[in-house]
Amino acid sequence: VIQACFLMSDISSVSSYRAELESIFRCLHHIHYLGMKPSEIKQWCDNERAVHSSMEKPWGPSQLLNPDMDIILAIHDLKDRMGINAVVIILLRRTLQS
Repeated sequence: VIQACFLMSDISSVSSYRAELESIFRCLHHIHYLGMKPSEIKQWCDNERAVHSSMEKPWGPSQLLNPDMDIILAIHDLKDRMGINAVVIILLRRTLQS
């Protein structure tokens, strides 16, 4: 089990949605950079919209107008480049609370 914490700096303002997307991207990028090929990646995320955006590819031109589409497309591109062996599972924290 590998654990990591990613810090963002030199940013004047960012939404929690964007911050969660950045975290998803940075985690995937680091795993890809190290050449690791895990069969499963579990990452914690408490923003349901970020979970959906990172799991579902954009399906129409209107979605490309989303201000955070750059990071969403980067996540999907990276997932594609990592290959089929990297199944990304992103869990919402609240689903584990009783």
